[in-house]
Amino acid sequence: MIRKLIQKNTELSKKIFVISIPITIQMIVEYLLNLTDTAFIGHYDIRGVTAITNAIYPLSIFMSLMFATSKGTTILISQSIGAKNFKEARRYAEVSFVFNQIISCSYFIIWFIFGKSIIHLLGARDDILEMSYNYVKIISFRFLVLGFVLGGNSTLEGKGITSPIMISSIIKTLLNVFLDWVLIFGKLGFPELGIEGAAIATLISSLVGDVILMIFVFLIKKDFILRFRGIMRPNFIIYLKSFKLGIPVGLDFMLWVLGQNALVFILNKYDPLAAGLFGIFGIILSLTVNLYMGISVAALNLVGKATGANDKKEAYRAGNLSIFYSLIICVIISFLFVLFPKEILSIFTNDKTIIDQYYKLLYIMAITTFPTALNVVGGNAIRGRGDTMWMLITQIPGTILLVFFSYIFMFVFNFGIAGLLIGIFLDELWRGVANYLKFALYYIRPIKDIQKRADI
Repeated sequence: MIRKLIQKNTELSKKIFVISIPITIQMIVEYLLNLTDTAFIGHYDIRGVTAITNAIYPLSIFMSLMFATSKGTTILISQSIGAKNFKEARRYAEVSFVFNQIISCSYFIIWFIFGKSIIHLLGARDDILEMSYNYVKIISFRFLVLGFVLGGNSTLEGKGITSPIMISSIIKTLLNVFLDWVLIFGKLGFPELGIEGAAIATLISSLVGDVILMIFVFLIKKDFILRFRGIMRPNFIIYLKSFKLGIPVGLDFMLWVLGQNALVFILNKYDPLAAGLFGIFGIILSLTVNLYMGISVAALNLVGKATGANDKKEAYRAGNLSIFYSLIICVIISFLFVLFPKEILSIFTNDKTIIDQYYKLLYIMAITTFPTALNVVGGNAIRGRGDTMWMLITQIPGTILLVFFSYIFMFVFNFGIAGLLIGIFLDELWRGVANYLKFALYYIRPIKDIQKRADI
């Protein structure tokens, strides 16, 4: 019995790593892309970091609806494949492209025309506002193709084939690093463009990566092959099913980003430089998330396939193993945060005063990584079984408590930006615990009942 359990866990672990390793590499590469922009701009002009922070967070609110529909499509594709219904899986994939692109193009129009007003609502003013708008106006051109890209991502993640995503991201990041160096600082005879150069570099490299990804999407034949005639025959009823499933995911993410925007607004009132520091700490914290985001994708895919196959034991094991591996990663990265805080912070700024004043805040971030892993991976395991409402239910009070805790610790207890990070920790802690209990309790009783019937 024990040998069979070890064998099953070993086989399941292999599946987790096959899916997660390419995604993890992709996320690290994407992280390096964001790190490159922030580090180059931070060394060019520290105000530019504040400008990018003010631009990225409201932009993410608009993107959340698109991520919602793509996650709904991913879940339905994985469940259909688990049930061996490959034609249904193909139709879920095909109809996502056109409707995603309609949403994406509408976003381009909104951001290109009204982007400055949107950023202004966050409290950005004067030169920071101008720099933020110049950045986001250029970045917004990616919306002209992003709908197709998210449809391709959903198809690959639903199949459990993630290496093409990794390959396109590696090429995109390498190109972005080179273009950042050339366009921000004016190398190789190009003009010195500063933050606008960072935006152009990101846009060009992203488009190149998108083209490469879409080539893979249409060439890979496992489980089903996408048909152009199927894509050009969109069915709103089919799309509506994935849209309804994905909407709670989008609202969940939208509320999370809304909370982050509220924090940026508070920081802009407190000290505009603090908003830039928050952007730096956010990027550092996201390193941990990126390292186990592949495991999170594997949890969604494998729990989804097991749910489609009506194998609750397999779904339970997949979720637990995924969470276990993510926590191991948190131990390693937290160890580095504690040992090398100054070195990590110095990647983003060469201002020794800022480094000496704020490096200890990485200790708070080190402990925050653990509940965040429970929140992210546990949440995706719950979504994999088709329950996309739970994360939204916890996010609603979570957003309110996040802003409340952060404000209290910053202004009542006078902890400054440290108070904001404490607020983030408390929010991640209660939601992470709630997510795991929700996931585990769903399976414990059915598993016991199955065992009893087996004994009879």
